Amino acid sequence: MPAMRIVVSLTTLPERWHLLVRTLESIQRQTQPPAAIYLWLPRERFGEEVPQDYCFSGVDVRLSADLGPAMKLLPVLDIETDPETRIVTIDDDVEYPPGLIARLAELSNLYPDHALGFTGWVLDQPTAPTGVIHLNTSTMGSARFQPVHVLEGYRGVLYKRCFFDRAIWDHLNALSAFRWHDDILLSGYLGSRGIERLVCRYNPDPLQEAYHWKLNGDDIGLHTTTDWLEQGRSCVAYWLARDPCLFAPIIP
Repeated sequence: MPAMRIVVSLTTLPERWHLLVRTLESIQRQTQPPAAIYLWLPRERFGEEVPQDYCFSGVDVRLSADLGPAMKLLPVLDIETDPETRIVTIDDDVEYPPGLIARLAELSNLYPDHALGFTGWVLDQPTAPTGVIHLNTSTMGSARFQPVHVLEGYRGVLYKRCFFDRAIWDHLNALSAFRWHDDILLSGYLGSRGIERLVCRYNPDPLQEAYHWKLNGDDIGLHTTTDWLEQGRSCVAYWLARDPCLFAPIIP
């Protein structure tokens, strides 16, 4: 069996450089190094040349059109075309545990047809959503392998390249709110293709789970904006309008 190719992809903004540096350092300390690290810079914010401060050793830095946070995944689909390649998306303001890539590789061997992460949401009223049940593996009573409606990206998510085709771009462009909520864009799209989303444990001890990630920008993310929740509801409504059964009930 050929070795699994795993790449990491993320995006950032100019004002977040001080957070990005620590994130990249944590990925470069992985016990199982990724085959490539892609950093996507929105051309509208950075201009036509990669700034010298962003020329990190061992990181493939590229400019692209601004897609919002979905930029962490969508441009890399044009580069990594092998359907078996695993793409791990991360945020630019989190320091990741050194075993992140190794753990995701292990999980992908167990569940090769699932998108995998470490935290996610279950919609508590799928037909008229007013909120979510937030599940992560530090939640007491949560299963070791927990199906979710939406994988939450900040702890890292693994996708197989074959999960995506060009239709994902059509959905991104169909609703402006997806530029705020890449998690709902991507998980809704996967659900529409019958691809399950699974939250897994990083550590056998759920009480220790949250200590493996260090969040450095939790007070400045998109989730702090006043209309973030309303934008999320419109994203959920978009998918439900196409398939009312897309977010079928899940019992945590």
